[in-house]
Amino acid sequence: MIFQSIGEEKQMLKRKIIATLLATPLSLLFIFAVFFGEWSQPLELLGMSIFYSFFVSPFYLLYGLPITFLSDYIGKRLLGKKRIIQSFVIHVLFGALFGLFFPSHATLLIAGREIDTFVIFGSISGVSYWIIDEMLRCCLKNGEPRFLSFRYCLNKVKP
Repeated sequence: MIFQSIGEEKQMLKRKIIATLLATPLSLLFIFAVFFGEWSQPLELLGMSIFYSFFVSPFYLLYGLPITFLSDYIGKRLLGKKRIIQSFVIHVLFGALFGLFFPSHATLLIAGREIDTFVIFGSISGVSYWIIDEMLRCCLKNGEPRFLSFRYCLNKVKP
């Protein structure tokens, strides 16, 4: 069995949904600001990020949610930094694979190579989802906030 109890399964699903709701607008905010130059108009940037979140969230749920469950399942056998690194690699790898499966046919030149924008945006989305999920994993216990500090979360990681 993947989960030890129904309670643990509910907690993980709750954490994943919260991570999706937070990571979607945050990753879009970053993508729009950095790649589309919207940082010069912050109100439009915020509005655009929220608006497009409604369209992107289903992809996070349908593609990203199973990936992050897979990451947690594989990571159950690992502890500390090994689990965190494994989780990071899976999130970024599958984020990039999304762009390979569904290319946008628009490219950006990075380190002398043309890379499809969906590969880049998928990787950014994977990183943002990973950060939010790891913070929630650390800062929530039984669905209740413990101490919402990223530094606290990092200090809790054992080598």
